[in-house]
Amino acid sequence: MKNKKEITKKTKSKKGISTKKMSKTKKINNKTNNKTNNKINNEINNKTNNETNNETNKNNKQKLNKSENKIIQNANKKFLTYFKNNIKNNLSLNDYKKEIQMYQNSFDTIIDFSKTISTPKKKAINCIIYHAENSDGIMSAYIALNFLKEQGQKNITIIPAKPSSGIGQINHRLLKHNNDMKDKNILILDLQYNKANLEHIQSLAKNVYIIDDHEIANKNKKNKIEHFIGDNSHACIAYTWKFFYPKKEVPLYVQIIDNDDRKLQLPFLSQFRKISSFYNYRIFHSPYLNIKFDKMEDFVYLDNVTKNEFNLLINMIGHYYEELANNIKDQVARNARKATFQGHPVYVLNYNDPVLYKMVARQMLTNAQKRGDHIDFAVLWGFEYTNNCYKVYLCEFHHGKPKYNLPQMAKTLGNIGRTGKGGGGASYVGNFYWPHSKDKDIWDLFSKNYLKNKMN
Repeated sequence: MKNKKEITKKTKSKKGISTKKMSKTKKINNKTNNKTNNKINNEINNKTNNETNNETNKNNKQKLNKSENKIIQNANKKFLTYFKNNIKNNLSLNDYKKEIQMYQNSFDTIIDFSKTISTPKKKAINCIIYHAENSDGIMSAYIALNFLKEQGQKNITIIPAKPSSGIGQINHRLLKHNNDMKDKNILILDLQYNKANLEHIQSLAKNVYIIDDHEIANKNKKNKIEHFIGDNSHACIAYTWKFFYPKKEVPLYVQIIDNDDRKLQLPFLSQFRKISSFYNYRIFHSPYLNIKFDKMEDFVYLDNVTKNEFNLLINMIGHYYEELANNIKDQVARNARKATFQGHPVYVLNYNDPVLYKMVARQMLTNAQKRGDHIDFAVLWGFEYTNNCYKVYLCEFHHGKPKYNLPQMAKTLGNIGRTGKGGGGASYVGNFYWPHSKDKDIWDLFSKNYLKNKMN
């Protein structure tokens, strides 16, 4: 009996162990099956999601049109969301209400000119010739285009151009656009043209209007063209805004470019200086965007940077552009040397580029001041193979009233050089072209005084 009980007990014990093992095995199998099923489900879901995403991306690509944002890209928009949610925006203009009001009230002359051109005449403008080498010219054209589109204009000829103020010569670039200008109502923005160029345009066009901010250009306007030439108080962009919108306040993006172009040093705009760097290096001097601004569709891209939606992000990106530009500028400017130019003590440097040269010139002036070297202005020059002549840039200190009339100096030397490209400038700066020939070369500007008894 005892043995029988022990056998029964052992049998039950084995059954218990067997049941536990089966239960454990079942759990393992269930877990394995669950993992396998999950893996299969995930693969199916991923495949489905990928197919859905691919289809969505395909549809999105098909929906993209010509107004796709090239300037503020999608990755940057995501960064912007983060910055808005995590970084306090400290930009405030409340401390400068008086200065801002003074600025907004400083456009009486252009408002008076705007009144002389009737609204129907403004609406009839269907050709814009503008200075394509800087933000002032491009954004002036942008403002004019927006006004005309608001009036229902859909067919506007756009001609990007460069200044041409040489004596008695029509710019060959203009001749290429003869058909484009024929019988058009033309608006010329931010461009200095000599008498020959203006008469040529006038001979082709139905009507011609000019808005410019280079005071020296007044001397070229002896023919009967309705024109406004500023007095260095503002850049062309601000004048253009007030010409088309005389009753509206000047928006922030116009103020920023106005301040930067004319070096107005407005205190309420100092905090937006980095936005100006963004405009210059990301948009107007960038070879990577591949936007030529020669057709109406190209200007639509600029909507993304004029609505203030991305100012925080633009300010941050502009900070790094500015830091890099200042780094390069400092390294280049330290190579300048003291010399005599047309009887003036100057700092001179053989340097030419499309973007940083103005900053380099101002740094040369600062360096001279720090070293205790007395100079009147800075001179930059470089040979341009595309023009087969030298480009010379003159720059004095940007404060107070200009002392040396550099625009007139540049105009006179440009005429003496007779390259056909002339010279001019505004306020503190002058630009002109000088020949590389048997009787004249760049070195003559430092060894001979062509200006003696020639300035007028």
